[in-house]
Amino acid sequence: MKDILDSERPKGRADVVFRPLDDTWVLFDPRTERLHVLNLTAALIWEHMDGETTLNGLADAVGSAFDPRVAATEILPDVKAVLDRFEESGLLESPQAG
Repeated sequence: MKDILDSERPKGRADVVFRPLDDTWVLFDPRTERLHVLNLTAALIWEHMDGETTLNGLADAVGSAFDPRVAATEILPDVKAVLDRFEESGLLESPQAG
């Protein structure tokens, strides 16, 4: 059985605009006309959500960017919390039925 962390491969909606704004990063959702301000961790996660990278891969990317000595398992709760916020805001693509 495949680990859930290796089967989930989140992807941001293609129509959401991801841009730097001053010293931060923002997402603009054209459906709701809302601007979402991201911290550096959330911006890094958004940038790596390509529909191919697993949750473990996202945690590895965050760990590599900040402190490679920290295990991905310690970072996963933060990755999941960011993804939950993206999902609650409707910023993620719906999973493909297969």
